[in-house]
Amino acid sequence: MSRNLRRKGTAMSAPSSPPVTGWVDATPFRAHVRFLMSVGALSASDVATVAGVSVTAVDHLLSARGGDRARRVSPDTARRLLALTAEDVRGLRWHLVPAHRARARLDTLRKAGLSDARIAELTRVDLGDLARLDGADQHCSALLSLRLTAAARAHADRPAAARGGRRGVRAAA
Repeated sequence: MSRNLRRKGTAMSAPSSPPVTGWVDATPFRAHVRFLMSVGALSASDVATVAGVSVTAVDHLLSARGGDRARRVSPDTARRLLALTAEDVRGLRWHLVPAHRARARLDTLRKAGLSDARIAELTRVDLGDLARLDGADQHCSALLSLRLTAAARAHADRPAAARGGRRGVRAAA
């Protein structure tokens, strides 16, 4: 043991490396997101929602914009993505959660004018799963809740004109 690590016969630990404060190489995180998508049969927006990062960040990580993919990711995004494991995403299909959030997201999408068929298409879920939310079921899969949350967020983030709204347009008098 080095003299620098020894004090009065007691071993001391070597100085720890400083916390990561700069952006980090995106390559391993890109691979990790693709792995999670494959293992859990998830979309990029599903992974982003579960990780608690923006869908835009994950899309940019995976997709080329102007010929370039993201080369670096923020330390916070990196930590959140690495915190997700294969077991986490596999369990989304079978893990039951209270249905009230999923029901609220479904209601939001319906009030926005989307049909159940369109919601099922957007979320890649069965119409029967949506119908069960209208029933007395108190629980639903975490995956259903996740996908409805992601769809409601994506719909809310779209400009009003793209949603069919008329924000900023005055009716003729």
